[in-house]
Amino acid sequence: MPFCKSCGTLYTKSLGVCPKCNAEQKMEEQNLEATPADESPAEAKRHTRRRWLAILLGIPALIVFIYLMGLFMKVFQA
Repeated sequence: MPFCKSCGTLYTKSLGVCPKCNAEQKMEEQNLEATPADESPAEAKRHTRRRWLAILLGIPALIVFIYLMGLFMKVFQA
């Protein structure tokens, strides 16, 4: 018998999903809410590219900022 990881209920294989929490249906609903229906594939691609660009530039910039703050702290303490 399958065991639901979120609520701990045992259920039969014939049901397919947990009858108590129905976790798969909730996940599908959240996925539908997360993706806007009025966005074209080209716009979605552009937004994805912008997000990745922000991540690829933002993380190294944060590391440099932390390094410079540490360097300034050492310079001004001496």
